[in-house]
Amino acid sequence: MYGVRRWTRKVDLLAHDMTVVSVPQHSHWCMSIIDLRQKTIHYYDSMGSPNNAVLNALEEYLCEESMDKRKKPFDKTGLTKQNMPAPGEWMR
Repeated sequence: MYGVRRWTRKVDLLAHDMTVVSVPQHSHWCMSIIDLRQKTIHYYDSMGSPNNAVLNALEEYLCEESMDKRKKPFDKTGLTKQNMPAPGEWMR
């Protein structure tokens, strides 16, 4: 996660309501959506596998971004992190 810090060097990630994050995998797609309006971080995996490590890393990244860009702690009050069901489950 720390290798991507330079990606937001000139951008205040916390100034955007929603951020889509591509999560590299070997054989299928995964992504997360950070929605600061709803105070959620959702993880989507086409195979339906959960990934709490990614959810926790993104939360940590938000905390670090807040300290770096705004010089104050990120308010995690009400923040929820959730692994979302596989696409086939969305249709049920």
